Amino acid sequence: GAAPRMKPPRPAPPLAARTRRGGDQDPMKLVKESRDGVAVLTLKGEFDSFVTGSFSTEVGKLQDEGANRIVLNQRLVKYINSTALGSIIKARKACREAGGDLVISAPSPAVREAMESLGLDRVFRIFEDDDAAVLALAGASDSAGPGARA
Repeated sequence: GAAPRMKPPRPAPPLAARTRRGGDQDPMKLVKESRDGVAVLTLKGEFDSFVTGSFSTEVGKLQDEGANRIVLNQRLVKYINSTALGSIIKARKACREAGGDLVISAPSPAVREAMESLGLDRVFRIFEDDDAAVLALAGASDSAGPGARA
């Protein structure tokens, strides 16, 4: 039968590939910027169980600083697993409880596919780019919302 996955099975546990000392690439990079009171986090690389801790810590720090409106740009995410998606769901819940929100911007094909397979594309607001996402969140603090007045 034709296997849907392209990768052949690997005998070595996935951990082995990640723990190379002095490896020049981290599994994932995270770049933070602030735009109009909205935190934009650009993720780059592989978002898996090994980096969910540092992602959650980063989001926790932002929330401690009062940033509860967060855009996750996932244009450069090559791979994401369910643990990572779980940490995004948790982060979104915390943002919403604080009166903000967490939205996804520019999901890569891998991210979009993973989110759709779990039905998360119906849970999260997903924007094509940071500008649209920031605009949507920047207006969120205004109780009437942008298009409320005629």
